[in-house]
Amino acid sequence: MQKRLVLCFVLVSTLIWSGCAGTETKVGTERRLLTAMAGSAEEIPLEDASVDAVFVGQAFHWFDREKAPREIARVLRPGGGLVPIWNTREEREGWIGEIREIIERYKRDAPQHEDDQWRTGVDESGLFEPVEQRNFEQVQEVSRAKAVEVFASRSYVSALPDQERKRALEEIAAVIPDRETITIPYTTEVYWTRRTA
Repeated sequence: MQKRLVLCFVLVSTLIWSGCAGTETKVGTERRLLTAMAGSAEEIPLEDASVDAVFVGQAFHWFDREKAPREIARVLRPGGGLVPIWNTREEREGWIGEIREIIERYKRDAPQHEDDQWRTGVDESGLFEPVEQRNFEQVQEVSRAKAVEVFASRSYVSALPDQERKRALEEIAAVIPDRETITIPYTTEVYWTRRTA
């Protein structure tokens, strides 16, 4: 008998992607279709205990700390995995550190995963095993123009009013080195836990 893995991807855009019964699947050269459904981390439009894993990319810190873990636990099968992932730029020193200082001025009170508040609901729900973590170092090499776009894509920069956003991007562009290829170091932070039985 062939095993079937059903995943749920929760995105900030409130689209939920999941492999559901009746969808085509394909490995290697086979075809795989996914179903998109409107929803949120606090109201996932899936049946109870219907998925093996929930992956959350760059978003868990935006979720309601009490409701989202309970809702994710609801759709996970017992022993199913919850995997929040963040790619964080290493912005502590040099020109990247200067960009971090610029961006910090525009963050205001936006939630951020670095304060670990996102974990509170997971830990306090009592529905998950202790959260584990592993980091992976990597770099992104881009053109100078693309580097500006990379930093502009931060949610608290992209959501600024037009004039303020323009000013922030000018400040960022002034700090990025004037060379053909820009190397931006990252740490991919992978967290995981399992739903208790």
